[in-house]
Amino acid sequence: LRRAVAGHEGRDHERIEQSRIAIESLDTPADPADAASVEEERHWLVNVIDRDQRMLPQLEMALSRIADDTFGWCDDSGEPIGLKRLLISPTTKYCIEAQERHEQIDKHQRQA
Repeated sequence: LRRAVAGHEGRDHERIEQSRIAIESLDTPADPADAASVEEERHWLVNVIDRDQRMLPQLEMALSRIADDTFGWCDDSGEPIGLKRLLISPTTKYCIEAQERHEQIDKHQRQA
């Protein structure tokens, strides 16, 4: 799992760099329709960078949990997090039941 998390981290760093290079290479064409298309692509690339930059600290925390042998254990209940869940979402800190509780709490707080 450590390799999987480190692989995610490496891919995110690479995708951030590739997106930055792609943004720098975008020219603003004179034609308004082409300019709108380029601006849409630029906006999409900025969103990719933003998402990946937000994910990096979570991946670093997952690597830290692996190092101190707390990875794979729910922060709320102390129960093991399923391997399938960890493979799909290696940054998760909660088992399914705890995650659902957190989502319900967040939902109620947004509605209040």
